[in-house]
Amino acid sequence: MEPALLACIVSFIFIGAGLYLKNKHNESLQEWLTAEAVVYRIENDFGLEWGNTNQSRTKNRTIIVRFTTAKEEWITEKLNNAFISSTLQEGDPIDILYNPENPYEFTVNSDLNLRIAPLLFIIGGSAAFVLSLLEYTQLVQLF
Repeated sequence: MEPALLACIVSFIFIGAGLYLKNKHNESLQEWLTAEAVVYRIENDFGLEWGNTNQSRTKNRTIIVRFTTAKEEWITEKLNNAFISSTLQEGDPIDILYNPENPYEFTVNSDLNLRIAPLLFIIGGSAAFVLSLLEYTQLVQLF
């Protein structure tokens, strides 16, 4: 398969991921409730780095957050957000949005997470699509 055609396919995956995140977050903003969570615990997992021939150990941080729902239910769960997890310390507050029907489904309530990240996927995928299409039609020589 030609590199330009492969890049074109990958660009569609990025655009699709950005649109999926944007639509999911738009739904979250309309129907989900806000809460203030706190970083309850940070678990450090020292695992082997993939492909590292020195067998050195890498540190993976798992952030556990805790918050209460509108129904006064305590939720303690892992935070699945790589954008901010490296800057957090135990006890730090975080604004979140959670699904009132399933409070274990939540996301960080920030512009970076809800608006900027999906937009970057869409813009990056679109730019890659245009460039790969130009390369495929041989109007520009990239590969």
